[in-house]
Amino acid sequence: MEGLFDHRPLSFWAVLIFYTLLLAGLSFYFTRFIKTSEDFFRASQQTPWWVSGLSFFMTAFSAAVFVGRASFAYRFGGLALLSVAVTLPTFMLGYWLFSKKWHRTGCATAVEFINKRFGAGVARFFIFTGVPIRILDNANRLYVTAVLVSLLFNCGLFYGVLITAVLAVLYTIMGGFLAMSVTDVIQALVMSIIVLVIAGLGYVAVGGFGGFMGQASPEFWSLSPDHPEYDVTFELCTGLVAIFSWNGFWSLVQRFVSVPTERDAQKVALTGGISFVLLFPLFTLPPMFASVLIPGLDTPALAETSYLRLAETLLPSSLLGLLCFAIFAATITSLNSELTVISQVIINDALKKRLRNVTEKSKLLLGRALILVTTVLCIVVAMNIRSFGGSFHYLILLMGMTTLPTFVPLIMGLLWPRTSGAGAVASFVIGLGTSIVLRFGFGQTISVMVAANFVATLGTFFACGWLLPVRGGKKAEVEALFVRLRTPRISDASAEEAGSHSGMRTLNLFRICGACMLLMTAGLLFCALGDLSTHATAIWVTLGLFLVSGVLLWFGSTIAKKLMPVPMAATGIASTPQSEPLPSTTSS
Repeated sequence: MEGLFDHRPLSFWAVLIFYTLLLAGLSFYFTRFIKTSEDFFRASQQTPWWVSGLSFFMTAFSAAVFVGRASFAYRFGGLALLSVAVTLPTFMLGYWLFSKKWHRTGCATAVEFINKRFGAGVARFFIFTGVPIRILDNANRLYVTAVLVSLLFNCGLFYGVLITAVLAVLYTIMGGFLAMSVTDVIQALVMSIIVLVIAGLGYVAVGGFGGFMGQASPEFWSLSPDHPEYDVTFELCTGLVAIFSWNGFWSLVQRFVSVPTERDAQKVALTGGISFVLLFPLFTLPPMFASVLIPGLDTPALAETSYLRLAETLLPSSLLGLLCFAIFAATITSLNSELTVISQVIINDALKKRLRNVTEKSKLLLGRALILVTTVLCIVVAMNIRSFGGSFHYLILLMGMTTLPTFVPLIMGLLWPRTSGAGAVASFVIGLGTSIVLRFGFGQTISVMVAANFVATLGTFFACGWLLPVRGGKKAEVEALFVRLRTPRISDASAEEAGSHSGMRTLNLFRICGACMLLMTAGLLFCALGDLSTHATAIWVTLGLFLVSGVLLWFGSTIAKKLMPVPMAATGIASTPQSEPLPSTTSS
């Protein structure tokens, strides 16, 4: 991997540096609108659905797609395409069921819901178990981005991790939730264009699908390749895990509850699902083409570079810089989301009573300090991921062991009222214990581990619901909560009240995104003058960015008010419909 990007021309570095500084400036710009901790953590529930929807999609992946997932697609093309199909039920359930349920809870975080549903003690239990799991997951995000950074700057892995971590912390502590959501939108638009270009160029280079099918080996397309872990059962298990992770991850739940209305929450899930269906195959195809165009990357570590090696072959220098920036920034914003929600959970849930009399300014300072501490812990773990067999294997093993025990009780707690807090804790302990015993005690495959894990966790949850149901005063609280969960919410009076004291209503995000895209396009045009004269691809990408900028600015100047449930025009004047009376629920 070292030396892959050696001796790149000035246009490569100019695009990379200019775009990085632009997003840093955007994050700094949003600091002026942060008035309260609610602004910092979820934009006082004033985020437009299209922003949260694209942020939902971008939060769920990182450079792991271009590194770890690329390694898998390079070696197992048939299974890589199957993985896209098995994830579709995740977004269908998110749209029809979970997005509405999460918004109806009226909770700022998933842990706050656990507190209401199962009790304060259970909420603390899932904080103490959930935060370490999120640190392990985000360490992988750091690692895969560090692979790119070490490749760019020809430095060691430690310095790559350190550079990534420092930039992630700076982005996060400045602009908060809304800044990273807007950054996600810009990243989604830029990445869509550049990934489409790479997939198209790879398609032409490999001779179309006919040429590709003729050159790829039969083993490449096999759904039962010669591998002890990866087969159809493995993909079905990853699809099962995806249902609970995409609809239960703390940072993704934050997207459902940060919008003003229940209908907006459904649009968040729909936007994320459509983005996945349209874009994820484009992420998958280039490393598959690389298996023919760049053969010989036989080890997982070498295969992790397949996407970048193909891009280096096909793209002019300016667009290669744009791709590297997009990959890097995607992980930074994904890390931002996770770091923010971990800090939010600790402050708003774990330390809520102790911080009752603390000023908003002190809460903001503490939240930023917690982000720094969490990042240091992620660095320590990231330095050891290679010893687990690389990014993809580490992530699949971690997700397979921890996702279902963590999120089955959470998701089922939205749907079934009988199980008590003790049952939720028992489900986690038995599910995780089953994974540990099967994997490390009996050496079972990931598929067997996940399937047994799911049966054990779900079975324990239902068994405890019948044998040890919710009783006493807590039963009345849970019944009131489920009345709320069954009642559609037209609008949220509490969100309107919070928004009235927020700095977020003064923002027109169409204009902000459009202006940023226009600056990025102008920067690309200036930095890529040499490429424009020799590469038609650079011209088409520049025109595409100009088109997107124009559309965003047009929306911002003409019909933004009509599309946004809570107007964010510069006047800050908003009118909202009256909400229907909602059943109240007693706080536990």
